[in-house]
Amino acid sequence: MRKVLFDTDILSEYLKARDESVVRTCADYLRIHRYFTFTSIAAYEITYGLRIKNADR
Repeated sequence: MRKVLFDTDILSEYLKARDESVVRTCADYLRIHRYFTFTSIAAYEITYGLRIKNADR
């Protein structure tokens, strides 16, 4: 599996764990590469969305 840049949509779906296919593919990716590669914009979008929802986990 090649190293890839993850976008906000995939990271969000992985965190929600609703789509089994996304979770499985991301888990496989993490086993090989040990961490996700994403942009600072994606990090901002994810944290902003969590902050808006008052997420505490």
